[in-house]
Amino acid sequence: MSIVSAVHHLSRQKYGALTDQVKKLSVMLSWGIPFEEAFMKFAKETKSKMIESLVLIILESFYSGGNIADILDTVAEDARRLREIQEERKSRFSSFVATMYVVFIISLILVYMLLIVLLPEMPAVPNIGFSFNISSAPSPGGSVSVIPEQEMKTLFLHLLIIQAVVSGLMAGIIGEGTWTAGLKHVFFMSLIGIVFFQLFVFPVDVLERLAKNITKIPPTLSMNIPMGSYYVEKNITVEELKDKVESISPRHSDIDIEFVATPDCEQCGSSVEVNGEGVFIREPQFLTFTINSTGDRKYVIYVG
Repeated sequence: MSIVSAVHHLSRQKYGALTDQVKKLSVMLSWGIPFEEAFMKFAKETKSKMIESLVLIILESFYSGGNIADILDTVAEDARRLREIQEERKSRFSSFVATMYVVFIISLILVYMLLIVLLPEMPAVPNIGFSFNISSAPSPGGSVSVIPEQEMKTLFLHLLIIQAVVSGLMAGIIGEGTWTAGLKHVFFMSLIGIVFFQLFVFPVDVLERLAKNITKIPPTLSMNIPMGSYYVEKNITVEELKDKVESISPRHSDIDIEFVATPDCEQCGSSVEVNGEGVFIREPQFLTFTINSTGDRKYVIYVG
């Protein structure tokens, strides 16, 4: 039969995503649309570069008067092989894409262990300096070396986003052949990292964190610990803090704790009340804490 009759016959079969397009091709040929024009419309409507290339081969053979049946057999075989190569490549590199996601998840776990488990347990390290003059002996002056927690969390979030961008683009280039294909991996990895930080890393129990930092300072040592900023949602009372400190370190059982508002505490008095009994929150917000040990078993916590 002629190729037009063959198309009419094949339009009764099922071809998955191409079924509707083959039926349209059969209708166009039945309306008398030229064979070449109908096939070109068919190729463009499929929006497939491979089908468009194969149709061009068929049309060239049609123009040159070649054996259409043999050409169709050859084109069909080439299309099958090309599809097999694409499937093989996809299955081979899908494991690489999965590996990129596994590495990213492992990075999240390591960051969580560092920021939530290890960092709060690190002891306060005194920095001892000496001042000299001609008439007196050296006198020690003490400060404390601490790691700014919130800044560290923000830094690691930025690093994870950079890792998501690099890993996602590599997954797209190697797995699908284009960097634009990696944009979806960049989006998903970045979303996973941001949601993970918002749910598990950024939220902090300020009461427990204050208690742990107080226990880092011996009651008889004069020292300051600047803790940085924390998002505070509920009240922090002296009695609750003392109970928490005593449960962590029994040697801090007889200490005195006092909260003091710093001069730059703009929110204090409107949305936050700070007095000797604690910090009383009217509206949740970020507050900065600095712990000062006077050396006589008394701790003053400055809130700003």
